[in-house]
Amino acid sequence: RKHLSVRKRIKKLKTGKLSIERHSFMLAEDLVIMDAVLTQLPERSLEMLELSYSDWDRLAAQVGRGRSSLGKRWEFCLKPWLLQHFSGTLNMDVKRMLANYLAEHFTDIDSIDWFAVARKPEFVGHTMRSLRNLFFSYLFHQTKKNKGYSSEVTLKDVAEFTNAKFTLVGLCKVNENTLTRQKQIIDYFEQYVKKQGI
Repeated sequence: RKHLSVRKRIKKLKTGKLSIERHSFMLAEDLVIMDAVLTQLPERSLEMLELSYSDWDRLAAQVGRGRSSLGKRWEFCLKPWLLQHFSGTLNMDVKRMLANYLAEHFTDIDSIDWFAVARKPEFVGHTMRSLRNLFFSYLFHQTKKNKGYSSEVTLKDVAEFTNAKFTLVGLCKVNENTLTRQKQIIDYFEQYVKKQGI
């Protein structure tokens, strides 16, 4: 078994909590992440901003969340929000575009060149990691669930399911709390950049 899997199991046994508890990130937690990551500006571009494992560990101890949870929050939410804001694609729904592009350009899941996919204009504002996460955690997972977990799922299956499930193309439906948080994060970033003279 993988080391992380063993660690999670030990933690569950120690705490007696066998189910995963998910708590929404507070604004203060998001800003702690922002403060830690933004110190790398302007040496690195926004798209390339990330922390080392040891830095995430230190931040995890400070915030009281797991390293993986913090890293995912940055890679799959905060960074894409900022990138999409500055590219004019914030909350643009790319699920169908992604599913169809992959089915049309790659023979199977193992052949996907995520670096090349992320460079396509239609996915501007996304990173290789955010697109991979959207595909595997949502599109592939939903298709697998619909088709049956024991069944093999192809890129064509994912495209067909996604096209049937999401008939409209445009903006994602985003709740008010998320919209508010997005604005807070974007405003904080712009104030940080202005204050640092970047």
